[in-house]
Amino acid sequence: METQKKSKKLKSQSTEIETYHLKRECLYCGEPLPDQYSKKRTYCKEVRDESGKLKQNCKGSYNRMIDQPELEVHREIIKEHKTVDEMIEAMVAKKGSVVSTADLNAYDIQLSASLKYRLSRNGTLESDFLKYTIVSNPNLNTHKIYSNG
Repeated sequence: METQKKSKKLKSQSTEIETYHLKRECLYCGEPLPDQYSKKRTYCKEVRDESGKLKQNCKGSYNRMIDQPELEVHREIIKEHKTVDEMIEAMVAKKGSVVSTADLNAYDIQLSASLKYRLSRNGTLESDFLKYTIVSNPNLNTHKIYSNG
């Protein structure tokens, strides 16, 4: 049993000379990958400094690069919703929490731009935004604004 432990230690401590006959490259940086790496490995190994701080991570960088267009779209959508919330906030500060349809139009607040909405049987529309919920009464053309947080 002791000889098995020694052989494992020797194997892990041995410094093999890396070869590059298979001509595999990192998908992100294009650096050659040694033949001794697993055939499934497609990125360089991550590099850390003495304190353990990550210096290079090709796999993470590659995935961020691939996901960037989708994340940019998400940022734009969130930015639009935040803008609507700012307009609602300005309207509430000036007009109060019960407003008319004309007030919504004046502040260019589109109820269809809400994250989700519910229409009840009596015709009341409840529009949910990031920070606010607007309950609309179609008979009176009034809208009650509630803060979500």
